[in-house]
Amino acid sequence: MDPASIRPLVDPAGWALLTQLPPYDPEQALALGSALRGTGLDADLVAAALTQSRLRARAVGKFGDLAADMLFTPDGLEQATRLSVAARHAHRFRTAGATHVADLGCGIGSDAMALAGMGMQVLAVERDEATAMVAAVNLRQLPEARVVTGDALAVDLTGVDGVWADPARRTGAGRRLHALADYSPAVDRLLALRERIPSLGLKLGPGLAHADIPGDAHAQWLSVAGDVLEADLWFGPLAPEGPGRSALVLDAAGTGHVLGEAGDPSAPVEQAEAGRSARTSTSRTAPSSAPASWRGSRATSAATCSTRASRT
Repeated sequence: MDPASIRPLVDPAGWALLTQLPPYDPEQALALGSALRGTGLDADLVAAALTQSRLRARAVGKFGDLAADMLFTPDGLEQATRLSVAARHAHRFRTAGATHVADLGCGIGSDAMALAGMGMQVLAVERDEATAMVAAVNLRQLPEARVVTGDALAVDLTGVDGVWADPARRTGAGRRLHALADYSPAVDRLLALRERIPSLGLKLGPGLAHADIPGDAHAQWLSVAGDVLEADLWFGPLAPEGPGRSALVLDAAGTGHVLGEAGDPSAPVEQAEAGRSARTSTSRTAPSSAPASWRGSRATSAATCSTRASRT
């Protein structure tokens, strides 16, 4: 998305137009656009506002009521961590004692919202200018968060005691990447950060090969309502389970259970015989309560998802 389509919306007139739009209705969008242009509004502003209205409607599934107070890019929304999952990520950092987390490749800011909402200072880094502008809008009510436009690996990490990284897994043309070396930034360069900052978490694609998992990682695959969304690698204090593999299976309400297997996370999968279970441990989880530090319109929705993580 072009930054020029975002800038008018953050001006008072553009934001006012967004707040006045009715709930998005695809059958009425064309007529609404014509009516708005008929009042003398700039055609580009009307198009940008209607695009955001459409994206906000799609975003409700990930962000609930907060979507009505956020901005999005199409790719950013598709790749964004849903709020209930972001709260679980943030809970790991808070439990590990992190106070200042760098969110490298922050996208539209969903994980940074959860981290800052749990009281941590957040350095949110995004190289795409339009996406960084959107993240700044979405984080505007959280003074703990600062958005920087730039290269994730070139940013100054002085004072940072935790790193969360979500490398790009698609090309500019939208083609999905499978080799970790092709991610941006490359995963091996992100893994090198744990030599300086042991509390490192990586969000990777669910097709992650076991052979690509470092031996000191805890790898956790996460599914919500039957959809496998991501594979996360946790290191150091962020992995109290120790090295191994697990699956966090959540229902639509955020409750679920963990299937865990300790040991070498890169080892081949043990195939269970028919009628027998593989060597795994199981524990139930409850959804995570959002701390009171979530302010403004973010408070109500976070309260539902962040308490749940604290019980995991």
